[in-house]
Amino acid sequence: MNPNDLYKRLLDLLFCVTVLAAVMLRWPDQTQPVLWLNEAWRAMGAVANHDTQILLASELVLGRVGVALFGYQSIAVRIWPLIFSVLALLGTYAFVSRTSSRGAAVSAVLLIALGPGFVHHARGFEPYPLDLALTVWSLWFAVRYTELRTRNSLSALIVILLLYAASSLTFAFVYPAILAFVCLSGAREQPRALWLLLAPGLLFTAIYIVYLRPQLSSGEALRYWGQFYIDSPEALARVAANARFDIGRFVPIGWQVVCAAYFVALPTLAVVARSRSSMLLFVPFIVQAGFSAAGLYPLFARPSYYLYGLMAIALPHVVATCLRWRAHPDSLRPKLIDAALVAGIAMTLAVSSPLRAQLGNARSWPVEQGGDAFRILAEQHKPGEAVYVSYSAYYTHRFHALREGSAAAKVPVTTAAWEEALRDNSMSKLCASIKRGTRPHHKGDRIWFVSTNVPHAHIFYRELFRTIAHIEVPLAEMHQSLIAVTLRKNLKRMGCP
Repeated sequence: MNPNDLYKRLLDLLFCVTVLAAVMLRWPDQTQPVLWLNEAWRAMGAVANHDTQILLASELVLGRVGVALFGYQSIAVRIWPLIFSVLALLGTYAFVSRTSSRGAAVSAVLLIALGPGFVHHARGFEPYPLDLALTVWSLWFAVRYTELRTRNSLSALIVILLLYAASSLTFAFVYPAILAFVCLSGAREQPRALWLLLAPGLLFTAIYIVYLRPQLSSGEALRYWGQFYIDSPEALARVAANARFDIGRFVPIGWQVVCAAYFVALPTLAVVARSRSSMLLFVPFIVQAGFSAAGLYPLFARPSYYLYGLMAIALPHVVATCLRWRAHPDSLRPKLIDAALVAGIAMTLAVSSPLRAQLGNARSWPVEQGGDAFRILAEQHKPGEAVYVSYSAYYTHRFHALREGSAAAKVPVTTAAWEEALRDNSMSKLCASIKRGTRPHHKGDRIWFVSTNVPHAHIFYRELFRTIAHIEVPLAEMHQSLIAVTLRKNLKRMGCP
């Protein structure tokens, strides 16, 4: 075996080991069977036509296919982020190998496979690993088309872009980069191809106008994501501070190094060296920043999962491109540079104590939220007793109640006690919620409260009811609480308006 073949096989072996490690880190934990808030409302919207927030076609299809295969189990929805994480790693390897070098490709895969942020958001039913998978494969098909210029390569690019347009909001940022890349690569000589490439953009525009825009501009969406819009100087400073934290969490090499590679070296290569692949990696950020300045989409935070993936790709891409400048591809120098790049990133990750701690935290996500509470409640609840669940537990209960024999199915929830009462420490809001589902002179029977995703909620309930009720706390944990309250007064005498 000649040295070149041995070198390639060693890199391929490292890539396979890295993918295996990524699968182990992301494998759904069946000891935590209850979905948490974001997963639960997505799952309910997918399988039961429940009225939830933004739900993409991809989530509808994946949720229903998962339930058809596995039933109403957490694995039915948590298996998909694992699958798309693997596809994203394969696409990263294919794209970077084609545009930079095999060593840079392995380095990028290492960063994405072991990045705590990438692991954290790939363990629950969230769309972000799918965003990254569609991004890197769209980039690869775009590069492939510009190299081959065949009908088949054009068809493949259009198909992946149509799939992307129907499945992900991040299409709006990647699509302009691909159009610019194709035009600058000489495709202007094929006007028919450019016309055909407009089809995915038209599909996304129709979906956005009819379905997505009303939801993205809703008060609920703005209340949460508005803090990540760069529509003022103060907001820009706040988003930049958040980006510093998130970049370090996703790409654990040091946020200063990542920012220097992505925001300085990458556009420099795109302009000075006319590197089209560098432009392909950087343009999505420019487009997304424009959307954020217009108040249409948040910049950074977890919806930018795909962008952090591009940053992880950009770091080894920039290093390999600069160090291999003017080197003959068949000489020894490119191989030594690749080997040093892979070894440097691997050793940096291996000796990082914060990385091991962050991976441990990411691996433990999602935390148990509701399973024990519903199990105890099913054992102790008596007919006629009112049960109230917090907002985060509501969708969890609804999804798992669909599974015959589950603890949640045995609990008749009266209504949801929204978490504004907890967040605002508001007796009136809690009273109003209780009165909607409780008899006017409710006295003697217990009222149950199930709360998840609200740290130490049992402390709030203890303080709230301590002078007017007998309180039992069968479960008091950090992220799930179960409280039984027996009122000593009727609702009108306990201060409810």
